[in-house]
Amino acid sequence: MFGYTTKRLDVDPQDPVATRYRAISLSFMADDKTDEEEVAKDIQFIADAAGANPNNPWLQSAAARYHMGNARRLFRAKGNTITDEVNAGFALAFKHTEAALQLAEQEMPAYVEAAGILADLRSGDEAVTAQINQRQREIAKQLSDKLQDKKNRDALFVEEVDRAIAILKLARPNAEDQANTIDGPAQALALAKSLAKERPNEPAAYQILGNLQRETNRFEEAEASIEAGLAIERLADAGQFMRDNRARLGMQGMLADIKCTLALRSSDAKQREAMLKEADAIIDEMALADTMQTQWREARVDYLRGRVFLTQNKPRQAVTFLERANQAYGNKDAQTLRLLAQTHTRLGNDKLVAGFYETIVTTLGATQEDLLNLINLYINPGEGQQLDRAQAQLDRYRQLIPGDMRAIRLQARLLAAQGKA
Repeated sequence: MFGYTTKRLDVDPQDPVATRYRAISLSFMADDKTDEEEVAKDIQFIADAAGANPNNPWLQSAAARYHMGNARRLFRAKGNTITDEVNAGFALAFKHTEAALQLAEQEMPAYVEAAGILADLRSGDEAVTAQINQRQREIAKQLSDKLQDKKNRDALFVEEVDRAIAILKLARPNAEDQANTIDGPAQALALAKSLAKERPNEPAAYQILGNLQRETNRFEEAEASIEAGLAIERLADAGQFMRDNRARLGMQGMLADIKCTLALRSSDAKQREAMLKEADAIIDEMALADTMQTQWREARVDYLRGRVFLTQNKPRQAVTFLERANQAYGNKDAQTLRLLAQTHTRLGNDKLVAGFYETIVTTLGATQEDLLNLINLYINPGEGQQLDRAQAQLDRYRQLIPGDMRAIRLQARLLAAQGKA
């Protein structure tokens, strides 16, 4: 995964380069380990590596990522229950993240890596959660300040700027912490626009901008950005003998997805049909493309064909393609699970819908909307109603976003369902 070996190697913890790659490899596998003896060996190696290289921010980040992944694994193994062991894992991840951030103060790539881990970190312990939330606001503000300097932006690869954008867009104003309040989504969009302007010959810069425009409902702008990126990608391909087409396929897939959204938003039947025909043509081209990652391409094509069928209000046809895509992704792609949830909502399979959102919320990168959807499903009358779980998830949401009006309305709904209104 990510180009790192997954084979167990005898690496000297005193060798910072070999140790870093081994630790990163282990950290990305932590979620999937099942052999407790192997886990114990990994934890010992991580501890030895971090101890032998206390001034290496990358190793501290790798240790943080490992402990976070292992805590998530334990959480699932305990039936999605927060235990002392789970909390201890998150606390260790937080400790190593703090060390990495301090060590990486003057090293932008390492700082973004550590800040990204912090942005993903959660805990079931209220005191640790409060500390994490506070640090997330502080680091988002510091990162925002650093990225005002072009020199710091230039120190990052495009992919690292993308990670910084992902961190910033999570930041929200906080009335109780004015010193660290930023308008994260607006700053993320400004950074994405700067990236495309400063690196006009990099297709990935337009892809990042287009993706962010899509997420903020600027679909026409997103369509233009992705088409600009594809034009540059085609020029970059000219004259090259061998090249993996995944970057181009990724942008084509995003463009097809945007066209489906534009079709849904259009009130003109002919325009909707034209948009979906354009999407179908892009998907057909993707299906025939040469790539070194055929399985990834096929899964993406299945997802997009399901997206088109759902846009045409044909959920029974959509579900076949989406379930195949989900199987290829190993039930670990949040985008596919969300679309499956929408599809089964139309088919009336509420229990399956709740299961998809539970997977996203407990094991993947859940958005605010994912959490709100799950809470609503737990409150809704019927055999899927689970009011205790609704309260637990609502408490979690209110910790993440204090004072949110949607949470207040949901609490009123929950009290009514409990007969306490």
